[in-house]
Amino acid sequence: MIVQTVDVSGNTGKVISWNGKNKFDYWKLKNANEFKGKDGTFGQPYMRRDQNLELFSGEMCRSYTMSYLRESYLDGLLVYNYQFKKDLFSCINLENEGYIDKHCIGNGVFNLSNCQNGVSSFLSQPHFLNADRVFLNSLVGLKPQRDKHDFIVYYEPISGASLGGNVRLQLNFYLKPNEEIRIMKNIKPILFPFFWFDEEIRVINHVKEELKSLRFTIDVINALPLIMLIAAIVSLITAFAINFYKNSPKNAYMTERNSDKNVSTLLLNGTNQK
Repeated sequence: MIVQTVDVSGNTGKVISWNGKNKFDYWKLKNANEFKGKDGTFGQPYMRRDQNLELFSGEMCRSYTMSYLRESYLDGLLVYNYQFKKDLFSCINLENEGYIDKHCIGNGVFNLSNCQNGVSSFLSQPHFLNADRVFLNSLVGLKPQRDKHDFIVYYEPISGASLGGNVRLQLNFYLKPNEEIRIMKNIKPILFPFFWFDEEIRVINHVKEELKSLRFTIDVINALPLIMLIAAIVSLITAFAINFYKNSPKNAYMTERNSDKNVSTLLLNGTNQK
């Protein structure tokens, strides 16, 4: 995979080519064959909670979208948690229009057959999380749990750098009756989970420390206008207080008495000299 490494417009990490190709030829629509999005190592600098991430996966043979879930702390560093959109593999999601044909077998599963040499393989989240209940009801032992089976990536919001996550996906095969195989003659059509995986990703500690330093520096810079404003207000109050004290009636009376005393002293000294 070749990605764009440095770009001032925020396109760092954008996928340019994959396996020597700059587009797919698996899908009917041109838009679906294009490489749109980043490789996941970087989001957009100064990320916003209302901002979705458009990413690309060569293994999934498509681009996909992740949405903001919540914020948390990873080793003391504030991160934004992004997850698969719940309707990512939905038949009625217009974003999937180019990837799903008219024979969609249900929501929550993605047909990979076009890019797997015709092998009837389907991608889903583990235990059919966010999929139609029909897939769960056809099997025994599946229990989707969001905290265990969701696809999560952690991003530092200032730099947009990915600090880790859990890549969780499940590969399924569609089984149907086959007269040539005795044990499969009378089976009901079923989407059978072959395996699912949880690939945990974490960046090395010194990267986190550098990002903490960056965050502290930016916080200080952002606080400078407020600090300068407070300093200006304190200076104005101090100047006003000094001016008020100098011009107060009590202070004027004391100044006048001091002046009279000084004059008397001078007159007395003059008389003594004579």
